[in-house]
Amino acid sequence: MQLKDLFTTYWSQITLLLFTFGYLIKYTLDLVFKKREINFSIIQNRRLDAINNFFTKYVKVESMWLGLSIYPILREDIKATEIDNIIFSAIDDFKSSVFETKLYLYKNEQNNFELLYDNMMLINKKLYSLYLDSTFSGEKLQKVSDKVYEFTSYRDEILRKNLIVINEIGIVVRKSYS
Repeated sequence: MQLKDLFTTYWSQITLLLFTFGYLIKYTLDLVFKKREINFSIIQNRRLDAINNFFTKYVKVESMWLGLSIYPILREDIKATEIDNIIFSAIDDFKSSVFETKLYLYKNEQNNFELLYDNMMLINKKLYSLYLDSTFSGEKLQKVSDKVYEFTSYRDEILRKNLIVINEIGIVVRKSYS
């Protein structure tokens, strides 16, 4: 039997076989693409949740710095352990949100998030250095009011820099979701 006779005799069975084979290929590809789409959607949602969580924690740390009463701290009316409890409870939560963003962001996108955390730690270091100068130097070289001014000026400058970084993050996030 020749190929031509095979196709003319069994054309309906061959058509059915080709249709079945095509349907199986289409069904398999649909499953693969659907799985990829679901995974992508889940990752994108978690990515947005991580970014939202980050900014929630950032606002808490910023509010903590802005609401922190510096004058009693530098006058040594508050113990160092109490100061650490106030500051590091907010900063530790903020640090965990930075690590969470690392799970979902690309390496080049992580830099600005880490920069915001580093800047918050710079504010902490400034407070720490002013506190140590007043506590352990033995001499009161600067008035407390001068140190409060120095700290608040430094804090405000860092927060202004952070605002620029936050705007950059917003631009990157909007680009990735448009």
